[in-house]
Amino acid sequence: MVKQAVSKQYACRSVLQGKHPLRSPWNSAGFIPFIAAVLIAFSSLPADAENPYYNNMIDLGTLRADSSGFSNAWALSKDGTTVVGWAINDSFQLHAFRWTEDSGMVDLGTLYNSGTSAANAVNADGSVVVGWSSRGSETVAYRWTEADGMVELGKLKSDSSDDAQQATAVSADGNIVGGFAENDDGNIEAFLWTEADGMIGLGTLKSDNSGKSIVRALDADGNVAAGWSYSDIEPLKWRAYRWTEAGGMVELGTLKSDNSGASIVQALNNDGSVAVGRAESNTEEKRAFRWTEAGGMVDLGTLRDDNTGVSEAYGVNADGNVIVGQAQNEAGEGRAFRWTQDDGMIDLGTLRDDNTGQSAARGVSADGKIITGWAEVNDGENHAFLFRSMMQDYENLLVSFPHLANDADVAIAAQQWAIASILDQTCFAGRKGGTCLSLAGRFSYTGADDELDLGSRTGLTGLLSLGYGIDETTTLGATAALSLADLDHNGFDMGTGYGFGIWGEYSEDGATRTGWQLSAVAGWGTQDADITRGMGLDNVELVDGSSDLNTISGRLSLGYGISSNSDDWLLTPRASVTAYRTRLDAYEETEGDCDFTASYDRLEVNTTTATLDVTAAKRLGNCSKLSLRAGLDYDLDADSATLEGTSNLLGLETFNTSSTLDRNDLRPFALAAYSFRVTCNSWFTTSAGVQSPVFGSSPRIEAGLRYSAQF
Repeated sequence: MVKQAVSKQYACRSVLQGKHPLRSPWNSAGFIPFIAAVLIAFSSLPADAENPYYNNMIDLGTLRADSSGFSNAWALSKDGTTVVGWAINDSFQLHAFRWTEDSGMVDLGTLYNSGTSAANAVNADGSVVVGWSSRGSETVAYRWTEADGMVELGKLKSDSSDDAQQATAVSADGNIVGGFAENDDGNIEAFLWTEADGMIGLGTLKSDNSGKSIVRALDADGNVAAGWSYSDIEPLKWRAYRWTEAGGMVELGTLKSDNSGASIVQALNNDGSVAVGRAESNTEEKRAFRWTEAGGMVDLGTLRDDNTGVSEAYGVNADGNVIVGQAQNEAGEGRAFRWTQDDGMIDLGTLRDDNTGQSAARGVSADGKIITGWAEVNDGENHAFLFRSMMQDYENLLVSFPHLANDADVAIAAQQWAIASILDQTCFAGRKGGTCLSLAGRFSYTGADDELDLGSRTGLTGLLSLGYGIDETTTLGATAALSLADLDHNGFDMGTGYGFGIWGEYSEDGATRTGWQLSAVAGWGTQDADITRGMGLDNVELVDGSSDLNTISGRLSLGYGISSNSDDWLLTPRASVTAYRTRLDAYEETEGDCDFTASYDRLEVNTTTATLDVTAAKRLGNCSKLSLRAGLDYDLDADSATLEGTSNLLGLETFNTSSTLDRNDLRPFALAAYSFRVTCNSWFTTSAGVQSPVFGSSPRIEAGLRYSAQF
């Protein structure tokens, strides 16, 4: 079961509800149509969706085949992969479980093949689990590994009488275990266990070392322990402590101004410098706290507007800045929370469709992004949950896919412009056995379009062409090119492009370029691209990938040159058809912090464009000439970029998302060029032009330099 609900906060796979959750959360039945609407129609949210953030609290089920009954997640490995706790099985027994995404919930059994058991803690990578198993009226501490199963940890008592003990904490490497066990005085006493030394009692906070104590938490190395103990303060109450070998047990106090009342530590951060738990406050209410040596205990408050009620912190991440636990909301329900200094206490919701009921967060990963605990389900039972708490705007997360398709359309158009430069670049030898050379550079710039959320686009291409005269009317040749593209506000970071073209030029009357003019060109180009999804979208974790963009193209052009001998004008109307096939190779995104990644199939875009233009060239004496060209491009057929693939995003396991950009199918252009003679057989040309862009309304400005020669 997966629960979704609208929230004020932004969350990755979770509804992080603030102190004022929406009163009409969407249920899962309304969620899938929403995704379809966003991805297919790219439409806006319905009016009642005031905040587009969603909860994906994952129900881990129970140990029963039909997933009925209850389960309780008690701890999470620091890498976020393994959940442990206890659940009801098909024999209606309470058993310890270990859950991973691959295995699901696995029954760890008991020490003696009967009775009950529970898992209280797990080491950093999930390979070691500790807890308790029953033996008659006793509870016995155990340490579990895949290889050895449950292994009893021994005793603090010197005799074999009934015992009450539990293992409640474990170091990161799994070699040090903390907990409590009965001592010879009949009291439960905090202990540390190693394979070499067995159980070693830590005593209590009382001056005569009497009374009771419990280890509830260890730092990563197992050098710092924390929990609660009786102390000399009257009346007798549990008091939070922090233990080191050098300093022994040190009391941490309470939240009351006179330092009276009770307190307990539930968790330590990685180095033991931050402790969290609960303590009595001046209002006598028990409140979640965060303790540091410098700042002492700090009250974390509750989920109520007036900050009244009770709360308790159960887990803390590695650096001590993310805390999870349970706190009362406005309805008086105990709710799982996630706390940070910036966001305060955020309600994680429940597993019920109406988002009511109880829940508690018991553990958090080292990076603070994954949470486990228990929550009420529709039938009123409590089930273990897993909760990804890296915060993202879920609507924008969905929008990131068509947004990337838009970026792909723009990147493809940029590469096709570079290939068009190759197709434009030929030369004419004018005699049999003659050769020609052309060396050119072209630059284009298209301004941003805020309405379409398009950034500016800049292209630069360098070209070298060589041709050989078959006879005075026909020249065959080849072109090599390098290109660069800078796409602002776009997820495609284009590398250096490489291109190649082969071509043939026919002029009926040879070097005069009068009569029929026929040109045939084929071109190819490739660029690598670093691709980022989520750019330009608020509260979306950026994820990266890389791929190659390749275009093959061909053009046929037919024109007719008409000379006016009286005023040295050469007029050439021309019609051309150009076909492009551009492919973006299949690629996979690398994992971002939120682990929402996608794999993309190969994308193919086919475009066919007809061009009608006329060029008017006039000699200005023997040393220079002016050329004016005007025309229009018209797309006979143009595909939109469509991204297809799979993702691990809930509801978007497969996707087929097309660009939403409107293409300008009819694009007029105008160009002016001035050439002057360098030597008898060589010319230098400068040009400038303007054209309607493929996307957007800002015109594309072009400029060029060219050196050409005949030999």
